[in-house]
Amino acid sequence: MKYISLGVMLAGLGLSGVGMVHAEDVPVGYIVNKANLSAVDSQTFEGHNLGAMITPVMRKMVEQGLTLKLAPTKPMALPPSLLAMTEKYSGGVKYDKATRRISGYVAGIPFPNLSERDPDIAEKIIWNHFYSYALYTDSMIETTRVYTIDAVGGLERTFDLVNTQIKLKHRDSIEPVAPKVIGNGSIYRKAMIFNLAPQDVAGTGAYIQRYDDGRIDDSWAYIKSIRRVRRMSGGTWMDPIPGTDIVNDDSGCHDAFPTWYPKYKLVGKQWVLGVMHGVLPETAGKPHFTLDKLIDTKNPPYWNVINQPWEPREVYVFDAFPPEGHPYSRKRIYYDEQSQTNLMCEFYDKKGTLWKLFQIPYTNIRMADGQPGAVTPYVWAVDFQRMHSTFIDLLYHNLNDIRADPSDWAPEALVDSEKFSAPGLRRRFGELKWMTWEEEKMKKQ
Repeated sequence: MKYISLGVMLAGLGLSGVGMVHAEDVPVGYIVNKANLSAVDSQTFEGHNLGAMITPVMRKMVEQGLTLKLAPTKPMALPPSLLAMTEKYSGGVKYDKATRRISGYVAGIPFPNLSERDPDIAEKIIWNHFYSYALYTDSMIETTRVYTIDAVGGLERTFDLVNTQIKLKHRDSIEPVAPKVIGNGSIYRKAMIFNLAPQDVAGTGAYIQRYDDGRIDDSWAYIKSIRRVRRMSGGTWMDPIPGTDIVNDDSGCHDAFPTWYPKYKLVGKQWVLGVMHGVLPETAGKPHFTLDKLIDTKNPPYWNVINQPWEPREVYVFDAFPPEGHPYSRKRIYYDEQSQTNLMCEFYDKKGTLWKLFQIPYTNIRMADGQPGAVTPYVWAVDFQRMHSTFIDLLYHNLNDIRADPSDWAPEALVDSEKFSAPGLRRRFGELKWMTWEEEKMKKQ
């Protein structure tokens, strides 16, 4: 199902006679803001109705001061190893409607050829996301800075957060650079998310072992008050991340084993505006951006993203319905098939009322193994009910590095968290060179 404006539909029927207002095609660099928002339904960009590409929730954001600077659509470069594994193994992957599970998966994208006519498309999208989400490469090590912002008072607090994971199964790197399985094959992925600073919260967070047979996660948490690591219940995947507007399951819009959600339903396919080639927080030779270069800190609600290019992207829109104990009743997710990413998602409370927006930008970078990969320049969550926001800026990242040691992912690492600080990562992996994949290619020419 496509979302088409009345003007575009009439034009398609040839009804463009007297009185018909012809759409104005706006140029690259055009900025949508609250002053000209009323005009977007009679404008086009790259042949798409501009108004139809701005979702109702994004319109709400523009009305609250967000500006959208239009950029041309460009494909995201995917790792050749991912594409090679997809070509080699995807033909053997089968979806079982009765169990909602898949079989025959080894590596790559499980279902590379999606179709709106497939009644199981939403389920297959989730399996694609679970196994081949662009950010979750064989290893992902990221140190971030988190800002919490109030719509009235502005910036409240800043703290540093580590978000890191490593795959032990279904790895995409081409052998013999990296094996397909590390260990005995019982664990799919290890992950850690914990605070680095300030001192009063340093180390607090969780270590999580995820399986691909559907069993509940094994997880451990560092209890600061007793300076001990303790085993936690398996429900931590939907617990809030302390001090933020985010729960663990918000990561990438959906961070759960697919069958933990009872239902997924396709809404349709449409074009939306998203940030697929975002501006990195630092470019080669330039210092790290200050917060006011990333978001509008001078005007309420003090959290609107600035200086990012918004381009048309064709997405599948689907709803995910969480289990009963989850804080949300529904997620609406915008899945970009070309890049294997979720561009944004909307979360609804138990009454069905809009609660939060989670917007994720991407940009292509050079991974440690020399392949193109994806990274998020920032992550942005807005809680409309509390009028509060969490903005996460990237300080250091390292993707697909053969030197990543799986033994570093362990409950004990929550106590010895310094090795995942930006200085600690620089000592282990070297200085970070902030450069997009396009800049990398131009440098080599």
